[in-house]
Amino acid sequence: MVDWVPEAEKALVFPQLTDENYSLWSFRVEALLTSREVWTYVTDDPPDPVTNAWSKGDAKARVIINLAVSDQQVVYIRNKKTAKEMWDSLAAMHVRKESASALTFFKQLYQTKLQPGGDLAAHLRRLEAIRGKLIRRDMEIPDIQYVFIILCSLNEDFDGIASQISAVPPAQLTV
Repeated sequence: MVDWVPEAEKALVFPQLTDENYSLWSFRVEALLTSREVWTYVTDDPPDPVTNAWSKGDAKARVIINLAVSDQQVVYIRNKKTAKEMWDSLAAMHVRKESASALTFFKQLYQTKLQPGGDLAAHLRRLEAIRGKLIRRDMEIPDIQYVFIILCSLNEDFDGIASQISAVPPAQLTV
């Protein structure tokens, strides 16, 4: 193992980037890079001329990024020379994908409807699962909006409850 990793942390499990988890992965890996004092190698361009100290720091950042991507993601960073190039390449690939999938999840959230006689608990779990996918993509849905999404997704069997809930002041509505 590399000598700059403290003995107590050699069993550290690196978060693995997949096609589904870029937002959460980037948050965690940024924290890891920051704790190792190498985040600046991701955010800043290399100095001109490149120094030995900069090369060592960049190598540490590149090792962390390499260890934190799944085998399927290596193709996006294999030929990159700096930690910044690696990070920028991954961001370019995944931010674009996440925007497209976020639209899909928003459509699912707004179009999911409880069928008459359907299982309310299962319906609410499905909505919460979709909301969770959006939150993991940094698409926060305020509680008041989510309450209205839930109410709009219910069938006419729940019109009375929806009417009562809609009478509650918005500031008091939480999930």
